[in-house]
Amino acid sequence: MPESSANLLPTELLAAIVADGGGRVALVLGAGCSFEPPTVLPLARDCAEDAHRRLVADSVLTEGECADPRDLSAVADAVFAKTGSQQEIVRRLPVVKFQNASPNEGHKLLCALLRERAIGSTLTLNFDLAISHGLAAMGAAGDIAVISSPTQLADLGASNVIHLHADANASPETWILRTDQLETLWRDGWQDLVTTRVITAPVVVFAGLGAPASVLVESVRRIRAALPSHVIIHVDPGAYGSSEFTSAIDVVEERYVRLGWCEFMRRLGDRVAAEQLSALGSAAAKFLAEEEWEDPGCEDLVTLLAALGLLGLGQTRAAWFLDQGAYLPAMDLDLEAMAVLIYAIALTARVGRCDVVPQPNGNLELRRESRLIGHLVPASGRGTKSRTRIEAALRSLGRLGSRYAYEPVVVLIASSLGADAISPPDDLVAQSSPESLVAPTREAVVLSIEELRNDPTALTEALGA
Repeated sequence: MPESSANLLPTELLAAIVADGGGRVALVLGAGCSFEPPTVLPLARDCAEDAHRRLVADSVLTEGECADPRDLSAVADAVFAKTGSQQEIVRRLPVVKFQNASPNEGHKLLCALLRERAIGSTLTLNFDLAISHGLAAMGAAGDIAVISSPTQLADLGASNVIHLHADANASPETWILRTDQLETLWRDGWQDLVTTRVITAPVVVFAGLGAPASVLVESVRRIRAALPSHVIIHVDPGAYGSSEFTSAIDVVEERYVRLGWCEFMRRLGDRVAAEQLSALGSAAAKFLAEEEWEDPGCEDLVTLLAALGLLGLGQTRAAWFLDQGAYLPAMDLDLEAMAVLIYAIALTARVGRCDVVPQPNGNLELRRESRLIGHLVPASGRGTKSRTRIEAALRSLGRLGSRYAYEPVVVLIASSLGADAISPPDDLVAQSSPESLVAPTREAVVLSIEELRNDPTALTEALGA
């Protein structure tokens, strides 16, 4: 049965997310993006209702002083009118949960797409730190600027995460909660300026937003008037026409995507992954043509990698190239070096008469008729590391360990420094360490691509091919 058009990503978005140079897509996120597990944070209306209940119970407010207890801005207005401060409302929000929020799959994919420069910048109206935690877990380091106050504007770069309403670590008085802040103070403040800068991207996606924020809506209308070709897309799991926000920013049905946050980001990531794998396949074909080598099945292996998705691809690249981060962007990689590894892995499968099954840590299981017969540990020294340093890096990354004691292990090395002149290091032979690679009588087979091509005997003997 064909997929509903409401579940398909708009053509403009699919083209923009893989455009040369990147940065043609911006995202604006609301609370719905932090609702999905494992983040599981309450939506604004639920926060408002719970905070109001506690405020009344604690005698900060009395029943009837807040016009709408399910409107967070209305609750904040009532507290400020009564106390002249936001302290009491912020104290009754799940601040610690905001601070410790775990990123969900959508957040992680956002971090990957930011690191790939496929997405230029992201504006979030949320207080939680799930995106920041995702960036840290993926080793973003200084790649992405995180902005939550005007004092940080000098840090704006090519890719940014901007907390328009402050974040959970900010002083309670600086949180943008009240109606006058949202409709008046924001209008001429730094938020308006940075919003205009970000959403002038050719394609802007709004996700996780239900109720319209007036200044945000005004910004969209102003930019749309100035840039007629500007594309606005709204992502929401509800049916078209059910969202106030969709109506407020005049999103046409063709640019309305009826998907949840994580599923939407998964499809966006798959589009980028498909483009990366296409480039990898072309690089492998070019490498084989230049070397005048027979193709051992590179195309099939590239197709197999598609099942990893964007996150899995980035993790695999990090593992194969001995990167200490959990994700290595394709833009930070020599594509030919990746193609060389693809060739070497495909050659291993052909010579060993087995199938390869990628694993989360970058290694591959070697299987013959579905039976596990060994493990393949690919590693590239990028032309700067000796075999000894490669082996040390593999251990530090946890890719060598006692769990491989019962099947043969092949360490496949590419682009090492003096690979053919250096003997396999003794500590790959598990004779004394409880964390050793294999059982006491078994040695790892350490091969360079040249050794595998010139004499595959070591591999066939180890695997019983």
